[in-house]
Amino acid sequence: MPNEVSTVRALLLYHIERRPQMQLDDMYKLCHQATLGCTPPQDPAYVLRVIQNELDMLATSPGMKEELLETISATGGIVRLNFRPYLNRGGTAEWLQRAFVKTCDTRSANRDEFLDYWQTVVLLAAEGRMPFSADTAKELGLKMASLGFPGMHHTMQYGRLYRPAYRVIHRDLAHELLR
Repeated sequence: MPNEVSTVRALLLYHIERRPQMQLDDMYKLCHQATLGCTPPQDPAYVLRVIQNELDMLATSPGMKEELLETISATGGIVRLNFRPYLNRGGTAEWLQRAFVKTCDTRSANRDEFLDYWQTVVLLAAEGRMPFSADTAKELGLKMASLGFPGMHHTMQYGRLYRPAYRVIHRDLAHELLR
């Protein structure tokens, strides 16, 4: 996938083609991460321990073939940094913790942008390009709006099939790593 994704539609289609068993909740999580960001952690030391534990478990955990960075926002500014290729490059928990915390601290939620993404999800579902119906996507969108657009975990199926292990960070921070 190119570093810059020109449209939300292209971005969503890329992710569904890459992970065709992605379910509605997983698509919501993708849109949420791309537009609404994360809550700044109260305890960065705790974040470091969690990341270190995840990295330690991954040392022997197989997963799908992954790129180091996966663009998740149409502007290209927000990426998922996948842990397996990160570890293969000698990445550390400390650097990742700093990048994650800095991303959370400096990002602001954009509900209008989320609604644009979600409208595109509903349209793609209506076209038969998603593995769920447009009506189901509309229902989830309304439910999550009524709850204030909370975050969501990946589905069990997504976890079993794709074994996701990543953190969402600013692309600019990732480029620091790649220098």
